[in-house]
Amino acid sequence: MQQLLLTKECHLKEHKAIIEKVNTETEEDTKTLFKNVFNRRKMKVRIKTLRGTNNLGLIVGPESKAVLTLITDEISNKHETSLWVRSIKKHQPIEIIKNIPEDIKKDEMVPVITEQNRLQEQDKAENHINK
Repeated sequence: MQQLLLTKECHLKEHKAIIEKVNTETEEDTKTLFKNVFNRRKMKVRIKTLRGTNNLGLIVGPESKAVLTLITDEISNKHETSLWVRSIKKHQPIEIIKNIPEDIKKDEMVPVITEQNRLQEQDKAENHINK
């Protein structure tokens, strides 16, 4: 018997970024500098969340990916600032599938498992409708 390791694709429901400042004393310094560099009223954009992190940075949660791109471009265009932005990505978990017969090849496994999952979902939906 063999094992198969699959990575799941995870997507964030919200677009967020971490903004950090080089040589900062407090998160308030980072917040003040961010507000000076990126004026959201002037840009006419909405930021849902703006909170501090443990390492004196900020987590910024804009309303859309377009606004996140706008923030990233605005900060990167201001070369005199010591801010840098990185987007938050969710970890991709790994699933282990055990007890797979040796005669099945890896490239054959994924379509078979995908089809089985689709059939199971259809059965669940049909059973739910019949109740």
